[in-house]
Parts: sequence; structure tokens; C-alpha cells
Amino acid sequence: MMKSLYWVFTLKCNDFCAHCYNNSGPKGESIDLDQLKLVIPNLPDQIGRLILSGGEPLIEWKKLTEIIRELKKRYKDRVPLYLQTNGDFLTKEKLKHLQEIGLERLDITSLDRFHKHKGSRADELANLMQDSGWINLENTPKAEESRSLRFKMWGANEDIWLGGNWARGRAMKNGHALLNPEHNFCSLWSGAKGFLGGESQEVHIQLYRLYPCCPTTAYSLGDVRNNSVESLLANASQEPAYQTLNKAEIESLGAREGLSKEFIQNRIQILGDVCLWCDEYFTQYYKGEKSDLRADLITK
Repeated sequence: MMKSLYWVFTLKCNDFCAHCYNNSGPKGESIDLDQLKLVIPNLPDQIGRLILSGGEPLIEWKKLTEIIRELKKRYKDRVPLYLQTNGDFLTKEKLKHLQEIGLERLDITSLDRFHKHKGSRADELANLMQDSGWINLENTPKAEESRSLRFKMWGANEDIWLGGNWARGRAMKNGHALLNPEHNFCSLWSGAKGFLGGESQEVHIQLYRLYPCCPTTAYSLGDVRNNSVESLLANASQEPAYQTLNKAEIESLGAREGLSKEFIQNRIQILGDVCLWCDEYFTQYYKGEKSDLRADLITK
């Protein structure tokens, strides 16, 4: 069973944060609801959890609620549904509606210096959540974490998300990605390790494009509107490059093309980040099958 699927269904956002790794903002990419609905039948039958994110999901309220309804039709109560939001549009009415249509966990991810409120609304939002019947996971015993209506509050920081993980988008452009060539994000949760089925397994869909990791690779694995996730992963599993990413053996990414380990190690040191080496490899050296769906992070 796939452990986690992370679906960024919109890149539209009310904020324009300097650290945003996927270039979300008021003019962020978005697609019609009918196109998003084409993705749902092509998702795996069994998933440990499904996370909806953006952008800011609540800025596209109709799409969000329709997607949740369609997911609940597909999965009933077999797949826990999570939502990540900056919290700017949360109200008691919206929280009640999200509860009624089957959302089980909500993460408020704006408690950092980059979002417009810089975490100043943390107490207000926590009180709103708790008054609406949601349980704060920070104050909840492990034994009770399986209960529905859970929430957690966090934000980007140097120890994790900025610490070598987000060499992407405006985080990279604005110098907020803390590059560290020794930090192998590929081997961590939401990196590529195990994306073909393994211990650290989370795949990422951005709008309709499938990727092996949260930061995204230079090329997507394919279009989930027209192909099942399983078939796209099966295709990827035949490619040596993706087999290497699945093992998070980033210093071997390029061995098939005749690149020495010393050359790869040197490029990682010069670039300062394993994800940037992954980009360079796929755009300059990769000899396998390529999707024509280029990630925005490469071209912007």
C-alpha cells in the first residue's frame, strides 16, 4: 500500500511568500475542476493518507470541497484525508463544512517569518480550531491521534524545510534555501526514497503531474489525468535513473551515462544541493524516456 500521496491541486495563493518552493501566488497556476476530477479515478486504490495542499487550498473553496466529496465517494473511510492551509480563510462555518464532508486532519503551515502574519495569529487560529471541535495534536497523547478532527500548526524553519530541502522556486531565487551538499533530502520522508514502494514512500502530484518527491524532479513521471499512478510508477520502475532515486543513491545518478562518482560528488559540492544535481542530471545527461511535462521550477 502506498503510504502517502501529496496532491497540490492549485498553485493559487493569497500570499506571495519569499520562501515558496513551488512559486505559488495570486497568479499561480490552476486548472478547471473537471480536469482535477479526472485525476481521482487514477489514484491508487489503497493509500495510507492523502494530503491536499497548494498554493492556498481555501482560496479555491469550491474546488477543494468538490475534490473532498469525490475522494470520499471513491475511498469512503478507507483513506484519511488531510489538508494543509495557511489558515487565512478559516472560519467556524468552513471548519464545520470540512468536518461534514469528511476531512480528518488540518495542518496550519504558516507559523514562520515568511507568511504575512508571521505566526502572529497562532493563538487565534488554535482557539478557533479547538472551539470548533478539532483536537490539537501537540497536546494529544499518541493513543488518541487516530481520532478524527485533528490539527497541527507549524511552519518552515532552518532545521528542516529550509535546511537543504527547498532548493526550488522563490526559496532558491531569494537565497532562503540553505544549501548543504551533505544533506541528502532524497533519503528523507517526501524525498524520492522508496517512491516505487518502500519504507519512505510518498509521491507528489502537482495539479496533474506525478513526481517521485515533494520538491519535484526536472521532468514529471506523467499525466495522472490520462494514466493511473500505478502505471506511471510501473513505467518509472523500468528506468535505471528512477531505480537509483528510489534507493536515494544520489551519488550514482549518472553512472549509467558514464559519469564517475568523483564527477558527481564534485558537481554536488559545486551546486550545493543534491536536488540541484538531480535537475542537472535529468536536463543535461539523462538518456532514458522523458516526459514533455517540464516542472515550472526549471523554467522560471
